[in-house]
Amino acid sequence: MNSANRTTPLERDRAIRRLRTITVGTTLAAIAAAGAFGTIAAATFSGSSTGTSADAGTTTTTPATTDGSTTSDATQATPTIQPAATAATTTMAHGQVTTGGS
Repeated sequence: MNSANRTTPLERDRAIRRLRTITVGTTLAAIAAAGAFGTIAAATFSGSSTGTSADAGTTTTTPATTDGSTTSDATQATPTIQPAATAATTTMAHGQVTTGGS
């Protein structure tokens, strides 16, 4: 039977340092990737500064004046808050989670 080679404290410490370096590197890479994806998403989808409502802005044109010219007044409608279609409901339940074991 082959016995496993025992590691020295120095080898064990080196393995722990290597594992810690890999863990920290992976964490920093994940944070950088999340930041990069967020930056790309923000750059590609800037959103909208105007409302999507049909009555968000209206233009009123008045009839011709006595000198034959017309005037145009642009107005910005104030958005209104719509009530919820259904009332919010709360459900409470008790559960059990078991890990390990079979």
